[in-house]
Amino acid sequence: MKFLKIILFIAFPISGIAQSHTIEADTLKDVDDGIYTLPSPLQIAYIFKKSGLKYNSKLPHDAKAVNNYASVYSKSIALGIYMSDLAFSVLNKKPAEARNYMQAVVALLNDLGIPSDFDIKDLQKRFDKNIKNEDSIMFILSEMQSKMDDYFFSNDKRLQSCEVFASSFIECLYIAYSDTLNNNKMIWTLADNYSILNSLLLGFEKYHSSDSNIEALVKDLKEIYKMMYEIPGVKEIIDSDGSYEIEIKPSNAQIKNLYTKISELRKKMITG
Repeated sequence: MKFLKIILFIAFPISGIAQSHTIEADTLKDVDDGIYTLPSPLQIAYIFKKSGLKYNSKLPHDAKAVNNYASVYSKSIALGIYMSDLAFSVLNKKPAEARNYMQAVVALLNDLGIPSDFDIKDLQKRFDKNIKNEDSIMFILSEMQSKMDDYFFSNDKRLQSCEVFASSFIECLYIAYSDTLNNNKMIWTLADNYSILNSLLLGFEKYHSSDSNIEALVKDLKEIYKMMYEIPGVKEIIDSDGSYEIEIKPSNAQIKNLYTKISELRKKMITG
């Protein structure tokens, strides 16, 4: 699948991230906007799938719950969650589930006016027509992500893009780390995900908001960030510019506590 390789083998932002890794917000170094070129939900889902993640239909959020979200903030959070669920269903060849999640994503895109410069109805028609053609679906999802990124950048909505990515990222972690204790390969994703979370927190710091929802979200994300940092090997890999000769050695308690915290935040997100 040539196109799949093109869109997925984009480097995660490990090299060049802020070198200060303590959890206090004032230690997050300001950087150029390039740091916020974060991986798409499809990229993250693909990395987890390559690590041996098996699809579990009980883990993704219920697509029928899309109408439960009323505020702009809750819709943005739901959009990120459903984008990850869509990515996992596509990569695991679940066309019925993928169609349901695409419908949820389209509904939220319409509600939020994202993006305003392409035909969402046409996008959904193309998706339905090509549902069994994985390469075509990958292209459509990549196009959708690109249009969203352009919308956020052009309309000065960087903070909203952080909200969408935060929920998408947490949904990926929630699904992927549900069985970490039985999948050693998943442990090796901790350093990458720590780096992604560091970049995300830098984004929230740069585009600061006093909104209580965002403040609570950032607080929870920082707790997860700190828990990852305390796992032996994660800090060492980051400080060595991503060397995977260093072994990550979490205790069972650390993994369980991390997943519990991720699950708690994910529950807050889907509650709206």
